[in-house]
Amino acid sequence: MQFQISTPVNIKTLVINAFYNIQNLKTLIMKIKSIYILSLVASFSAFFISCRMDPVGIKNLANFSDTTAIIKSSTTIPFGFALDSALFLNNAKYKAVAIAEANSATLLNQLSHAKIVKADGSLDFTNSDALVIPVASAGLNLYGYSLIGNHDLNAAYLKTYSGITAGLPTSTIQLKLDTAMNKFITQTITHYKDKIHSWAVVSEPLADNGSVGLNSGRSTTSSDVVVWSAYMGKDFALKALNYAHAADPTASLYMEESYLDVYAIKVDSLISYVNYLKGKGAQVDGIGVQLFINISNGTGLNTYANIEIAFRKLGATGLKIRISALSVNENPLAKPFFDPTDVYKLNYQAETYKYIIDSYVKNIPAAQRTGITIWGIDDAHANLLIRADKNTPITSISPLLFNGNFAKKPAFSAVFLSTNGK
Repeated sequence: MQFQISTPVNIKTLVINAFYNIQNLKTLIMKIKSIYILSLVASFSAFFISCRMDPVGIKNLANFSDTTAIIKSSTTIPFGFALDSALFLNNAKYKAVAIAEANSATLLNQLSHAKIVKADGSLDFTNSDALVIPVASAGLNLYGYSLIGNHDLNAAYLKTYSGITAGLPTSTIQLKLDTAMNKFITQTITHYKDKIHSWAVVSEPLADNGSVGLNSGRSTTSSDVVVWSAYMGKDFALKALNYAHAADPTASLYMEESYLDVYAIKVDSLISYVNYLKGKGAQVDGIGVQLFINISNGTGLNTYANIEIAFRKLGATGLKIRISALSVNENPLAKPFFDPTDVYKLNYQAETYKYIIDSYVKNIPAAQRTGITIWGIDDAHANLLIRADKNTPITSISPLLFNGNFAKKPAFSAVFLSTNGK
């Protein structure tokens, strides 16, 4: 933006008049200063007004005021929440909302390698059964998230078993990791064959630059991280998909990726990687898109444009496409004095949810839309908290469709409208 200072008073005329009357020179200087200062104030005021969020129509909640709708009853798109095990089993209101509002569910990381594989390498399904069985019995279709990623692993076991810790040759490590992967995928899918029919087999295989590897949000020193491709090459995903298909040939198998809204190169890289795997005979039925959005991203990081482009390209693949994780953070900087009832933020959050799902509906043909999963139910128990470490939540960022009292927010109404093409 360029500033242009325009003054309504003709300074040249004032100067000429002053020369005719030198007594007014002092007055002239004061006038010029006043004009200049006022003009600067006006210009800067215009600048800051133009940079603030446009409030036109936002404070009016009329378009996002429906609190009676039931999304699952009014759309053909499977709709669900990512469920926390303890809350679903012990919080009656949480469980009631999940069953009443959704027809599908994801179990956060309850089916992950880290949760199921014990220190000796054996698999223990006790805790995952405690959630899978009641969720399935409630009539919710389960999406198995996720089998193989670079994190949420029992890394201590994998590193010891494979010889990474001992510094064994890469060929030995590769063989051992392959064996461990096969065992986990085969036993897990077989165990849940009658309850889970869609699986996120490979999650977040790409680095931020689109190469196969670890994204910048993770560290190789983390206690739950092993980078499969560092030892098995990019065909680690091929092996994972083949093991999953062998365990259940009727299951739908997905690849998942995150940050497609931030790093546009990842979209093309993901599609290329999927085509490579399919070309080598792997079964890939669909792609899951993880979107953890801040309400400020619409223009600042060009998120809106990237989301539109991503869905357009993914739709063109002909594969099943699901929004496998979605949240929109009201308070992305975790400010301590954040007001979750602020009407502007609530409506910007609603508008952002609506934009994302509108783009999904517009760009993904109906036959390819296989689900939308909101990453949690209510803000009081939001799983996506900014943390100093994994165990210490700080300020809530209110990213979900229900507030802390399980009341529907404007964002819920926005999702209802979008899933119904309104």
